[in-house]
Amino acid sequence: MRYATLDRMTDNSPDEGTAGILTTDTGVKFCTLELPWRDNVHDLSRILAGVYNCELLDSVRFGAMLYHVLNVPGRDSVEIHWGNWAGDITLHWKSNVDGCILLGLISGQLRNDNGMMQKAVIHSIVAIKEFIKEMGGEPFQLTINDPS
Repeated sequence: MRYATLDRMTDNSPDEGTAGILTTDTGVKFCTLELPWRDNVHDLSRILAGVYNCELLDSVRFGAMLYHVLNVPGRDSVEIHWGNWAGDITLHWKSNVDGCILLGLISGQLRNDNGMMQKAVIHSIVAIKEFIKEMGGEPFQLTINDPS
């Protein structure tokens, strides 16, 4: 079975989202962005660190084949998908996720709808296409690590 590892990073602005690096078993790297940690609250928090099986399935939300992270405690429909932001919406940050994982080719900042510069992943649609091609559409095991 193929595998990938998502290593989350610490930073000084966790309300804007949790940045990370996803590395495939062949060494290809992608930038990630997830919601901040909010005690695993559905729609407000990133998922728990752990080991998950992932499969390429049809996404009802996006109308495309995307990788789904399976059997996440307290969650359903967790996907690896495109988007730019993953901030805490209760603090007026922009978010394109409800607990999913965004993929990008690079990380940086973009101006959000509120006029604030916010942490973001960029070239996300291209990253998703490259990731699916890299993984060959095959199921894989994803290990998510929190910072030490």
